[in-house]
Amino acid sequence: DRNLEDEYLENLVVLSKGKFLSGYAVSLGLFILGPLVDMIQAWPLNRIDDPNVHSVMAKEAVPTFCALLVLLFGLVACAVAYETESLRRQRRVILQITGAVYLSYVVIMSVEFAMLGNLWSFLYGKQGWILKLIFFDLPPLISLLFMSLPTFLVGEIMFLAILSFSVIIPTVLGYWQSMNDIVNSGIEFTRFSPFWEEVSSFCARRDTDAPALHMLCRLLS
Repeated sequence: DRNLEDEYLENLVVLSKGKFLSGYAVSLGLFILGPLVDMIQAWPLNRIDDPNVHSVMAKEAVPTFCALLVLLFGLVACAVAYETESLRRQRRVILQITGAVYLSYVVIMSVEFAMLGNLWSFLYGKQGWILKLIFFDLPPLISLLFMSLPTFLVGEIMFLAILSFSVIIPTVLGYWQSMNDIVNSGIEFTRFSPFWEEVSSFCARRDTDAPALHMLCRLLS
């Protein structure tokens, strides 16, 4: 039975080469267009009279680049494994690599979410952490749905993601508790959050020389 299982997994990996590589490419694309671009465009905003600006930028940059490197490693490692002749009969190792990559991604982004979730609530209101999950942290995991991974592996990764992003971190940090206010008072739009009021006040100054902030001010006006 063990030999039959190994043979099945081996054939699955060989026949799913295109799905594996395209899955990594999609994850990387979504990550670059999401968390990476968000981190880069947020740097000018972090300069607004924030004494902890370097700490905030480090908390955002370190996990973001670590997650990017993990996904890149997965893509390169799988491509090399497919082309390495010595692994011709042991390509099921790609399943182990892929599982480790996406589990590592979930762990890294969970740490980033725990450190910066409150920042998103400050920027976009009390529902900000949900927006962060939906549009930034979770989309790279969509590839798991079409990469032909074994069900148990997909289930393990998704279970960890749901447990971390939806249960442990929001419960410990009180995100769910704050959601009761949204039901009663409605959703706060980004422009009316305290952060954007501070941005508007900053834009009123005549002595600022940050081009990115001038552009932002014109968009807000």
